[in-house]
Amino acid sequence: FCSADPSKLKMVASIPPYDMENTLIEFRRAVSDLGAVTVMMPKPHEGTFWHSQDYSRFWDMATDLDVPVSFHGVQSGSPHTGKRYQGIPGTLIALEHAIGFPFENMISLGHLIYTGILETYPDLRVSMLEGNAGWVPFWLGRLDDHASGRQAVFVTEAQNPMQILPSEYFKRQVFVACDGDEFALPGVIDLIGSDNLLWNTDYPHPDAPDPDRALPDFLNQPIPDESKRKILWDNPERLYGDRIRTD
Repeated sequence: FCSADPSKLKMVASIPPYDMENTLIEFRRAVSDLGAVTVMMPKPHEGTFWHSQDYSRFWDMATDLDVPVSFHGVQSGSPHTGKRYQGIPGTLIALEHAIGFPFENMISLGHLIYTGILETYPDLRVSMLEGNAGWVPFWLGRLDDHASGRQAVFVTEAQNPMQILPSEYFKRQVFVACDGDEFALPGVIDLIGSDNLLWNTDYPHPDAPDPDRALPDFLNQPIPDESKRKILWDNPERLYGDRIRTD
């Protein structure tokens, strides 16, 4: 792929959970010097959270550099949601894998919204990757209900940093990647539209779709052509900006 057309391969920077000073140095180097189009969110240090004061410099840099932050099943804290099944042989290995990325993406999205990160940084763009998209309508509905519906009894007005509904933050700032052969994709688009969806293949992992089928499977989905265009190009362009252009 690199030799065929290097301009079409874009770098994603995976930053280890350094101390914040070194995290910021590597963040800026990856984007400004090496041309990364996005940065993977590192897991927070033990005992800290992404909404802590120390992380404000991380979010400031993301908005100053106008670069999106990617969540690739990263944990917002410990333990991992599938930890109870880790190391157990048999089908529970598959269950642990099925749990991992979508559940951690759901938690991460909720954390960004409920702790006020997306409220404080309205220009911040984030993506939730490699965890399917079928969970999104359910999760947005539940988050909305806990913010302003009948289950909002858990949050007092003084404690609530959200000025709009969680689903509105999502529509404004968040993108979620779907699989091309994902069963629930038509339902997702029926419920929330296609303005916040991306496409991924997970190639070359052993559980990824056959490369010859990845795009045809997506194009054969019973969804509008307009949605296909948005998911394949328009939405990634909105997320990553001019960094992904090759012309």
